[in-house]
Amino acid sequence: MDTARELGRFLASRRARLHPDDLDLPKGVRRRVPGLRREEVALVAGVSVEYYTRLEQGRTGTPSRDVMDALARALLLDESERRHVADLTGWTVTESQPPVALPRAALTQLVAQLHDVAAMVINHRFDVLVWNHLSARLFRDFGAMAEPQRNLAWYLFCDPEARRRYLEWDDLARATAAQLRMASSHHRDDRILSSLVAELRTRADDFDRYWRTRDVQERTHGSKRLWHPDVGELTLSFENFTIPDADGVRLVTFHAAPDTSAADKLTLLGIRQHAHADQPPDATPPSRTGLPNR
Repeated sequence: MDTARELGRFLASRRARLHPDDLDLPKGVRRRVPGLRREEVALVAGVSVEYYTRLEQGRTGTPSRDVMDALARALLLDESERRHVADLTGWTVTESQPPVALPRAALTQLVAQLHDVAAMVINHRFDVLVWNHLSARLFRDFGAMAEPQRNLAWYLFCDPEARRRYLEWDDLARATAAQLRMASSHHRDDRILSSLVAELRTRADDFDRYWRTRDVQERTHGSKRLWHPDVGELTLSFENFTIPDADGVRLVTFHAAPDTSAADKLTLLGIRQHAHADQPPDATPPSRTGLPNR
């Protein structure tokens, strides 16, 4: 990755999303393109217009921490975006990771023993390393998938079934692309990740569109609206737990609030281990965002 060019493109994308009102700047004459002008960013950050222009064009060396802190404030970067910039400028050093670093045995056993929640262990590429029975019932039978396709990002963008399962597909797709872009700057030497991104950009127009926005994001918790052919719609909360001794690896759990229909449906999925029962009346996918572009 040409980090200087990538940094410049990222700064330009953040500049384009801002309005003079965001920084209490005068609107001035009519603007031909949306966003702030380069000279406005330079003014607020306290750098020369010439230097900032060269920075956006990838024609300068690594900026100092003070300069990037000033630009981060001028461009109103959030915490995830600041970490992304830190990775691109080399403030953090990440050693190459092995292709698939399997979790230690105790963590694998823990996941298998979680019966009331769907659980899986994934890495920074969204490779599914370990999963329990309930997560396989809820999403896909990961064990039946070829290893290169045992990846949540690949499933989300390349398997048509994912658009039926995730009722807020568009929001999830946008967030997944943003997380992969952040991972690509943190793990710059990961050729497998680079190959995955290249494949997704080629195969999925939606991924390519989200990738080009240069958004970055981290997700630690939230909720997902899902649809399953056996139980219909259910909303689950998810939590991400970072594994301290494995860079980029995290345990992800999905659970339902107690005494809710979602909890009953999750229990039902856990019981149906060997055969699919007849679909209940409410097992038709409701209206949702992110319909296929076909």
